[in-house]
Amino acid sequence: MKHYLILKNIILFAIILPVLPLHAQTVNDYVLLPSSATLRPNQSLTLTIKKLDSISGMPVKEATDIGLGNANTPHWMINGNSTTLSGSEGTLIPDMSFLKAVYTAPSKIPAKNPVAISVSFQPDDKSKTLVTLICNIKIVEAPYKITMHINVSGPDGLHWELEGESFAKLVSFADGTNQIKNHDGTRNMHLHVISASSAHMLLIGKYDYDIPYTLNIGNIAQSDTVPAVISFDCFDPTKDGKFLGQNYRVLKEVANCPACTTGIIRGCFSDIERSEANTAKERDYAELDEVKQIKEHLKDPNYLKTPQGKKDLLKMQKIMEERGRGDLFKNLNQKPAGTSQSTEDFVKGMQGTQTNPLAYGVPVMPNTPVNMGTLLKFKGTFNKKNSIPLNIFQEESVGDLKGSIVIKVEKLN
Repeated sequence: MKHYLILKNIILFAIILPVLPLHAQTVNDYVLLPSSATLRPNQSLTLTIKKLDSISGMPVKEATDIGLGNANTPHWMINGNSTTLSGSEGTLIPDMSFLKAVYTAPSKIPAKNPVAISVSFQPDDKSKTLVTLICNIKIVEAPYKITMHINVSGPDGLHWELEGESFAKLVSFADGTNQIKNHDGTRNMHLHVISASSAHMLLIGKYDYDIPYTLNIGNIAQSDTVPAVISFDCFDPTKDGKFLGQNYRVLKEVANCPACTTGIIRGCFSDIERSEANTAKERDYAELDEVKQIKEHLKDPNYLKTPQGKKDLLKMQKIMEERGRGDLFKNLNQKPAGTSQSTEDFVKGMQGTQTNPLAYGVPVMPNTPVNMGTLLKFKGTFNKKNSIPLNIFQEESVGDLKGSIVIKVEKLN
């Protein structure tokens, strides 16, 4: 009953929010799906022009009012070029209606990456407006692909369904453990919202965005099968440490609702969250004790030059990498007044682990997204010999709220 009341409050909160202007990710009620994507070399993707349904606001209607034989026949382009649809930037083949096109990535990473696939057309023969829709497709070479699928249903017709995807590589920490980290060094998983609605509200904006995640595994050099933990900070768009609102149609109005998706998923998997919170608290206390010990040693200016001092720096570096704060010491170029020499040496040591990959065995993190704090963690087993090394399936039922999550890591090479 407690979780149901929380869920009900989330929905009621959305209904009473002030009405804000709608900023749809469309042009003249048209949208190109997907709006962005990541492909491997030689991989194909179908792009489709859709029209928003006038009632639901969902991009589910076929754009039948434009097409072959009219003055407004869509023109498909690769990086703004409609004359060369096959070459080093990939191949684009429109179908007979020109409402769809299949893009195939080139065999090698193109010089201009991501590749911009666009389509331009006039909504009708009488219109003077030229509509241009764009999908940016990034081409990557990565040994692993991570996919996620979340499905949550509940009372009052509630249904939230999300799918996530990222391409990653294996990196190693100084202590021998590993991380499946994005090919570009970020923590971004691309998320697509398939459904987000109840009897009272319906998502009508921001279907595609990135969320921060971390996937840590054990020491695969010592064992083929090791424990794995994937952590999610949130499931909504964020910026500068704050949740961005998403537009929902509520009754006959449009309301801006921040953190609604995160609240729904958190409510469904609350038992997991509670268990992980207790574990995290124990870990935090253990790490705090280690930091206290390191601070005691900092009274000795030569400590950081000793083997143990270097190990402590690496240990703290790993902690920050796991929590998405691997860039914490990048901008400390000016020391505060009254800083001791040993503290300055410590900061310089941490900066060294950022600028010298060999110092701690993992590349520098070029971009750390907003870290909202770990929200949910899911545990599994990683087997390096399998074509799908990690396959996590978790079901939860909290009152009338039911949910499932499937997370897979697939080998690509």
